[in-house]
Amino acid sequence: MSTTARVILNMNSLTKKVSSMIYGGFIEHVGECIHNGVWSYDTSQMPLIDHPDLDRLRRDVMHALVSLRPSLVRWPGGCYADVYHWKDGVGPRGQRQIVKNKYWKTWGDRLVEDLAKVPGKRFEFEGAREFSERIGYDVQNQFGTFEFLSLCEELMALPYITVNYGSGTPKEAADWVEYCNGSPNTEYGRLRANHGRRPPFNVPFWGIGNEIYLENEPGYEKDPANYGVRYQEFAESMKDKDSSIKLIGCGWNQNNWNEGFLAEVDEDFIDYLSIHQYLPFPPNLNQLVESHHPESEQIYYAMMSAPFEIKKQILKAWNSIVKRFGARPRTKVAFDEWGIWYTIRDLVKTNYNLQDGLFAALVLMLFQRFSDICSIGLWSTLVNSLGMIRTDDEGLVLTPVYHVFQIFKEHTYLNLVENLTIETDQFNADGYGQIGMISGNPVIESSATVSDDGGKISLLMVNKHYSESVDVDLNIKGFVFFRVGEIIELSADSPFRYNSPDNRDAVSITERSIDDVNAEMSLTLKPHSITVLKLTKLDLGLGI
Repeated sequence: MSTTARVILNMNSLTKKVSSMIYGGFIEHVGECIHNGVWSYDTSQMPLIDHPDLDRLRRDVMHALVSLRPSLVRWPGGCYADVYHWKDGVGPRGQRQIVKNKYWKTWGDRLVEDLAKVPGKRFEFEGAREFSERIGYDVQNQFGTFEFLSLCEELMALPYITVNYGSGTPKEAADWVEYCNGSPNTEYGRLRANHGRRPPFNVPFWGIGNEIYLENEPGYEKDPANYGVRYQEFAESMKDKDSSIKLIGCGWNQNNWNEGFLAEVDEDFIDYLSIHQYLPFPPNLNQLVESHHPESEQIYYAMMSAPFEIKKQILKAWNSIVKRFGARPRTKVAFDEWGIWYTIRDLVKTNYNLQDGLFAALVLMLFQRFSDICSIGLWSTLVNSLGMIRTDDEGLVLTPVYHVFQIFKEHTYLNLVENLTIETDQFNADGYGQIGMISGNPVIESSATVSDDGGKISLLMVNKHYSESVDVDLNIKGFVFFRVGEIIELSADSPFRYNSPDNRDAVSITERSIDDVNAEMSLTLKPHSITVLKLTKLDLGLGI
């Protein structure tokens, strides 16, 4: 059984630039994201890469990250950033200090204790203490500033460092800027040179604190004005070391926080207002401590409508910026943590199914449309802990979320065609977790992007229908192309299909050529699937 839809694309319409930084990622000292994720501490059966500063990074992890090509990577947190002191992680590795994970180990211990008091709890306490240890391993500081920035250089990704606002000082943050970006003639630039790197790293992006509005965050600020005043002190100290850096301040989903904070900040000292959101984030404790992700048609449709919640947060933050700095502000929104979170166990290692990949695709399409005001988007995280890549002793599980990012990086372009019309059925979705009830959701969503020279087009379509294929009639106006094209597809027999150690390619990208391409043509989109149609403009050889 199938339904029908119509997509009309006018190639003669205006385009707008898509920020490449919406395809970024995040790593933090939490769970097994860095500890035995990005960085191998235990004896590994997997080959390590041959690089003097990355010699404990597994070859398969590095290959997966290089294939993904994240445009921007944030580190060392997250919540951990506000207990991290950068000098613990520089210099000869054998001399670096091993420290307790003062945030995540404490968080895990407190959670296990609280759960023990809940009547009728469904959390299996056998192994609970191990869970607490695995969520907050001791930080051995073998993956520090040099290692992170060397990784970014290998990936050709822009680095983004979050400084310690919660338990640090403006001077500590400024010294870190000088260590990374300063001349070898400066105090900390000289220290960097003594550690083996004379040229500056030139780190462009710096965040000042993380989620400092939350009570469990080190350095918690109840009053946003207090954060604004102290943020300005950090910003001025850091800019004094390198005036070219871009600074990111902690925004929230509360207008009064954003407006109270921004009122105390000079516009020249804030380039981005950051926001975070994880969905669906279960509605009650019993569901948060479940062993498995929920699977139902109701939750599937909730996840297909969930990007509306992301859109609301972008517009809320943007309106706060405009209210403070005017209609054409230099300050933009940075969605520098977003992702999927079902259970607390996801903080150690998680896995995502095709449904989750479709959600990621819908959010990336949203980021494409809004990248003029929200030009940074970072999936949290890249490896293991809420990660799109999962490690094990035998190899990697590349989740459907990972494959979605691959599709956007390899098969879409950075110029969004604005005149795109979709005629499709709609569905209503019940709420789940932090996802509200949303009606009037289109079954088909699509975006079209073109190459810089205008010679290539990528039409990406998501069929959100739970069980039915959709026959789509395409009408592409103003485009001359070859009579062959490519179809790239991500699909499976169920939206709840996972890749796993037993079947690592259960959900994978397929590619095929098609012929008889015309301005008017039809495609059948499988249920719960992503399809990309790529076409290349006909070269008439006229030299014009």
